[in-house]
Amino acid sequence: MVRAGCRSPAPKPTDIGDDRWLDRLAELYRFEPKALEIIRATTQLHRPTLMHTLAEVPIWHDERVVLVGDAAHPVGAGQGVSMAIEDAVVLARALADADSTGEGFAEYHRLRRARIGKMAKAARTNRDAKTVGPIARRFRDLVMPVAFGHFYERATTWLYTHDLGTLPAQAVQTRPAEH
Repeated sequence: MVRAGCRSPAPKPTDIGDDRWLDRLAELYRFEPKALEIIRATTQLHRPTLMHTLAEVPIWHDERVVLVGDAAHPVGAGQGVSMAIEDAVVLARALADADSTGEGFAEYHRLRRARIGKMAKAARTNRDAKTVGPIARRFRDLVMPVAFGHFYERATTWLYTHDLGTLPAQAVQTRPAEH
């Protein structure tokens, strides 16, 4: 039932056929010239999916350019900003100790790969746990309150107690003295 003066609810993604998605998006972004231009230039549509995670990026750097954060490793676990900040600290340390930029980039990649891999695995496990059927979901909902209190801290210690060390002296900027 829709009350007078109220807009009807937005259709669910599954209610719109592939042939209508781009038309719907063009309607939603009709006052945004750049977005509308991109929508009109679209040749292939990728429908939204639950908990979609981007594929692993195999190469994070060359001799002159390096990727950090989600650009290098989109883990999809709500840890994007945290991982990007960690990347920045590890990259600064690696560059400070390296003889060349390329060597520093390679060391950053070597130092970050295992932790990012573990984060991506945790994200996949978490995502998969959320897409179970009704029986498994009910079981999970019964067990989680008990398990959470006993195992959460131990299971997440690796994530929340990771020590990056300190930034190299030349990377730390001091504020000018205020008068």
